[in-house]
Amino acid sequence: MLDRYKFIPKYNDFLRLLNQKRPLFIRVNTLRGDEEFIVKMLENRGFELESTPLKYFYKIKKAPFHLQALPEYILGLIYIQNPSSALPVFALSPRKKDIILDMAAAPGGKSSLIQQLTNNQSILYSVEKDPFRAKKMRFIFDRLNVRAVIINEDALKLPFKEEFKKILLDAPCSANPYIDKTFISKTIEDFINRQTIQKQLIKKAYEMLKPNGILVYSTCTLEPLENEFVIEYALSLGFKIVNANLFGEPALTSFENHEFPKEMQYCKRIYPHIHYGFEPFFYCVLKKPK
Repeated sequence: MLDRYKFIPKYNDFLRLLNQKRPLFIRVNTLRGDEEFIVKMLENRGFELESTPLKYFYKIKKAPFHLQALPEYILGLIYIQNPSSALPVFALSPRKKDIILDMAAAPGGKSSLIQQLTNNQSILYSVEKDPFRAKKMRFIFDRLNVRAVIINEDALKLPFKEEFKKILLDAPCSANPYIDKTFISKTIEDFINRQTIQKQLIKKAYEMLKPNGILVYSTCTLEPLENEFVIEYALSLGFKIVNANLFGEPALTSFENHEFPKEMQYCKRIYPHIHYGFEPFFYCVLKKPK
């Protein structure tokens, strides 16, 4: 199965990384305190932190204690989050008073970052269909001081029509071998089943988005069937790819015998051996026409 992904730059370096320990990252939560002060608190406890290209995100170089046992964690001053999952939020560029929908929000990392970037001043709807995960997300939001409306419902059943200026869709996906060691046992049929759901969610997002609105689509999989092929479907609905100067490697413009539109290059892929240990990721900014 891994041979399917030889399009990855420096492919052998990627394979070597699969058996290594993944780095740990945190986000400093400025909804609970000053970033510089929180970082200094951690350093005084013996933690060694390394800044990343993303605002508020740090790599843990040395951890004398378990993060989740720290008062700083319990009180919501820090949140454990890989920076890859923050990239679609920065791409969404949330602003105060924006009406935003997070279609697959649990566990809540992306939604909480949206509100951190807007200082809780956007109107945010965070959707999760599983009752337990929705309840857990509420607990996380309370810990992080996040204001959001949690909707415990299947995103495909939402009643909204052209309601939102911005939508975030971090779609359910097949994951990748970097974070899921069972990935190699997955089949093309598994990918197609995921793709079916992803296309349904993309179509639903198109219906709920205002004309001229922005959708950011993302996954944590390397699989083209769940990434570039889904974006190609989005284009058939009427979406346009936005050249947003995103961080990462250009998405594929061809795969096997299939050619994608040239603007697919404006979508981005993240590879851990190239991008600071960030987890594999795909994301793309789409715009609904007027």
